[in-house]
Amino acid sequence: MITKDDIIEVGYVSKTHGLSGNLEVVITVDWLDELGVDFIFIDIDGCYIPFRIAEERTKNSGRLLKLDNIDTKEEAERCTDKEERTNAT
Repeated sequence: MITKDDIIEVGYVSKTHGLSGNLEVVITVDWLDELGVDFIFIDIDGCYIPFRIAEERTKNSGRLLKLDNIDTKEEAERCTDKEERTNAT
């Protein structure tokens, strides 16, 4: 099982965007783009779940992410107000 100590906090999910499960995220580190991260981990009910980033685009001071297997606004709402982490070092 993945623990908080295994992964690095890189930002947080601030809110949903639209009806198709997009998430607006705020990145809190300046080195993330250099790594080419394909997966993020989000704490869902106490477990860090990996999600593959299917699409990513810039929006104002944050980013919009479309994650695999998050296809509705309701599914995306389970991810809001959560830390975003990666296993990149």
